[in-house]
Amino acid sequence: MRFILLTIAILSFFLSDGMAKDPKRHVAINVMSEYTEVKPGGNLRIAIEFKIEKGWNIYWVNPGDAGMATSIEWILPDIIDSKRVYTQYPIPKRMVSGEIGDYIYEDRAVIVTTIPIPANAPIGTELNLKGRISYLQCKDICIPGNANIDIKVNVGSVSKLISKNSKAIQSALKNMPCLSEGWKISYNFVDSNFVLSISRPDGTLPKFNKLEFMPITEGQICNWGKQTLAVVGNEYQLSIPLDKMRSGRPDSLFGIIVADKPWDKKGTRALIFGYATVYTE
Repeated sequence: MRFILLTIAILSFFLSDGMAKDPKRHVAINVMSEYTEVKPGGNLRIAIEFKIEKGWNIYWVNPGDAGMATSIEWILPDIIDSKRVYTQYPIPKRMVSGEIGDYIYEDRAVIVTTIPIPANAPIGTELNLKGRISYLQCKDICIPGNANIDIKVNVGSVSKLISKNSKAIQSALKNMPCLSEGWKISYNFVDSNFVLSISRPDGTLPKFNKLEFMPITEGQICNWGKQTLAVVGNEYQLSIPLDKMRSGRPDSLFGIIVADKPWDKKGTRALIFGYATVYTE
């Protein structure tokens, strides 16, 4: 169950690869296309930058116990295979207040959507990319916000890069969770906790002072509960309390594991972890 205090004020505005602010000036949104023209078989990346007023926040794809997920609903041309389109969200911050745990963004967040262009897309085709952004901005009160995206990009024989936007998108991608390649991760249940076991095949471990699991799927863990990290042999064990509101054990665990130091030489701060019914008794 969510507990959301709302001031009913629907904030709508039109965006076209530029900046817009809601009337209360709590969030500014900038939409950036990486290309003005993209070649057949290429990938078009669109970034949504949120600049958030100090003291306010918006929410991750899983908002936690109180809030609303920040989301983008795309309306794309028929030539685009929507099943291949994917959106990446940056690492959030876990905010705990009493028995409420939320996953939030403060100050600034950049979401990136990748749209694969079919290899058989005709040269000269104009792609009209539309979308609807929905979010909740909160401080002492919460105000829902909405924005429309309308971007036109042509299919050309050569991709034409917008250098400034490309650099901003490349920078944003460095703050995205990555697949857990090179790591062995599993979990089981101990009493009313998930216990994640994290190790490397070669037996070496970097020194982490803190690991934190944030669930992408709602209703799995106690979002406000204390997570405990221990080293057992050649692995880390992260104990995570189950959601106290659900009856029985969930049959899957899907989320990100955030570290206080990089997981690898690339500077990765969070690994994507997902299993379905693989726990052991």
